[in-house]
Amino acid sequence: MKVLVTGAQGLVGSRFVELYKNDFELVCPTIEELNFKDKTKVTAYIEKLQPDAIVNFAAITDVRAAQAEVGNLDGNTWKTNFGIPCLLSELANKHKIKLVQISTDLIFSGKDTADASYIENEDLSKQDEKKISFYGLSKLAAEKYIKENCENYCIIRITYPFRSKFTKTDFVRNFIELYDSNKLYPMFNDNAITPTYIDEFCNVLNVVLNRNLSGVLHVCSINSTSHYEVAKYVLEKTGRDSSKLVTIPMKMFLEKITIIPRAIYTAMDTKATQQITGISFKTWQHYVDEMLSQN
Repeated sequence: MKVLVTGAQGLVGSRFVELYKNDFELVCPTIEELNFKDKTKVTAYIEKLQPDAIVNFAAITDVRAAQAEVGNLDGNTWKTNFGIPCLLSELANKHKIKLVQISTDLIFSGKDTADASYIENEDLSKQDEKKISFYGLSKLAAEKYIKENCENYCIIRITYPFRSKFTKTDFVRNFIELYDSNKLYPMFNDNAITPTYIDEFCNVLNVVLNRNLSGVLHVCSINSTSHYEVAKYVLEKTGRDSSKLVTIPMKMFLEKITIIPRAIYTAMDTKATQQITGISFKTWQHYVDEMLSQN
């Protein structure tokens, strides 16, 4: 199977390439080789390549930088996070190509309680967009467009991804680096998240491609947690002093410190995904242990 992978040099995409480069014919162009600013050249590239599937990792993921472009539909964030999926949807339809779009929990405006979670086919039409960052809105718009216009798609949502050994800091290794550089800042102790172990995500993506699965999937831990709980666990597991951690309620942070909208409770449910893929997900503690054992 020939698979075009956009954004293959990033944190998540590069790991899929590492693990499954011998299972698929992966084509991983650089930004220079596949410049989405030129629609004509992108169209010609894909028509010449004739891939069986496209996996789109390409995205502006810097939430702070994205927020600086809030409301700007001609800015880099919107053109990348919304414009690229739209173009890929059109080309996928025209040439009968499978499109896999990687999405995020930051499309959610948040549940009312920590023990509630978002299911895969959640109705997102009545969300409070004032509680969603511009980055999240751009990814949400992409999801909506794909669902309404792409004939053969799969949207895979991930959240707070982490993996072993990569040049870019991830969710888990960030705590270690902050500790070692004496830059620990207060950690949220009241939010609800379900982190994604990238190796598990890659396992799911492999199944999606091989079985041509469609719809919306969630790949993350089966239990929710807070930033503080993960930081404490990671520091203790790596022999560091977790007593140095300081906590802060996320609600206070949102009200008094940051101007970037952010939901407090964004845990994702995975029951439907596990049933569809036949893969049993594990706890975030299990995934952190596995990740640390690889370093």
